[in-house]
Amino acid sequence: TEQFRSAGHGERAPRPCSILILGRISVYKRLHVMIEALKLLRERGVHFTAEIIGSEMPGEERYAAEMRESARELAEGGFVRWSRGVPHEKTRQLFRSHELYVNASQAGNFDKTILEAMSSETMVLTSNPALVEALPPPCRFGEGNADELARKARYLLALPEVEKRRIGALLRDYVVEHHMLAALAEQVASDYKARGGSL
Repeated sequence: TEQFRSAGHGERAPRPCSILILGRISVYKRLHVMIEALKLLRERGVHFTAEIIGSEMPGEERYAAEMRESARELAEGGFVRWSRGVPHEKTRQLFRSHELYVNASQAGNFDKTILEAMSSETMVLTSNPALVEALPPPCRFGEGNADELARKARYLLALPEVEKRRIGALLRDYVVEHHMLAALAEQVASDYKARGGSL
């Protein structure tokens, strides 16, 4: 938690209407859902820039190539920028330089980057059921539902700055209340397994 904490608004300098998609490129991360949502945002006239950061997992080269082709027009239009994966110690600044972190990992794959983003006071938008009780409705969308993802991303990005900060602070408070990020990730994963999920 301490590594990712945002100790005051002065340290956060997110680019307006910026979206971060961070993680290894794999089918179970559902990058295709997020790219479809970005296409919908563009079609609906939403101004945004999305950064997709991550390298493909072994055996996922074809899927990664398909995703880059799917997002080609978005990239050519300046809506999407691709970057290879970065060391974990550099992710803190990535969270703090974006307004919204999007995660669409399928059920059964809990991703602790969601908690790291929350700890950085970055707004999150996820379909992961393991955090359904922790996140306010605007920060959740149905699994595989690109339309709902696009609608809620549009809503969050259009909020006044003071409201974006309020949501970020609430998300961080949730993590702080559980004392340590690692302990929280372990607890959430354990609870999710107990409800029948798998990691």
